[in-house]
Amino acid sequence: MIEPVTLAYIAGIIDGEGTVFISKGRPGKDRATPAYVACVRVGNTDKRLIEFLHSTFGVGGVYERPMTNAKWKICWLWAVTGPASGRVARAIRPYVRLKGAQLDLLLEYLDGFQSFELNGRNGVSDEELNRRESLRQKIRELNRKGPSEERE
Repeated sequence: MIEPVTLAYIAGIIDGEGTVFISKGRPGKDRATPAYVACVRVGNTDKRLIEFLHSTFGVGGVYERPMTNAKWKICWLWAVTGPASGRVARAIRPYVRLKGAQLDLLLEYLDGFQSFELNGRNGVSDEELNRRESLRQKIRELNRKGPSEERE
């Protein structure tokens, strides 16, 4: 079990350095409908932080983000997708201050998922596709950059 103080610390990291989103893939030869994937991701130039997150939860992956500017430091990512992202979201939800609405939408998406086996391969109902897209758009709006009204 992860200590509450550690979860609060991680919640602060995700509030400040992380992002919560639902990605959408395109239908193709192996997919009848778009694939939607829940994700919690943190980026930081200090790999120790990313490795700490990975080892604390034991889920997700650690990746190096290619830099587009040679003057920038390497950025490391911890990305947790699918059902494991729900485990992270549930654990930190009581402690977040900024990304609570995004986490709630991510959990709503995961809790209502028809089947992780299907996820676009054999197609899902129009109703389910609309539900997924609606939740994805709500999170995108909350994550939108630029001037905005106060957000949770």
